Amino acid sequence: MTAPVRDEALLTQLIGQLKQDISELDYPLEPAHEACLVMLSTQLLESFQGGADKAELFEQLQLLEDFLDVCVLRQVTHG
Repeated sequence: MTAPVRDEALLTQLIGQLKQDISELDYPLEPAHEACLVMLSTQLLESFQGGADKAELFEQLQLLEDFLDVCVLRQVTHG
């Protein structure tokens, strides 16, 4: 993400895309990593719907995306 956008529809779309990306990986994640990512993204969406600070939630979403990248890199590197 380049600029923080404070839009509920966009955040919902981005979280949905993250979950879809997780399910469509060429290198499946370890079950614990996948469960963690799905749980955290669901909690993130619930926090947003509960009125949490949107800028902070977008930062957390970026961290989740970074964590997904690390998990994928680990799977590719270590099999």
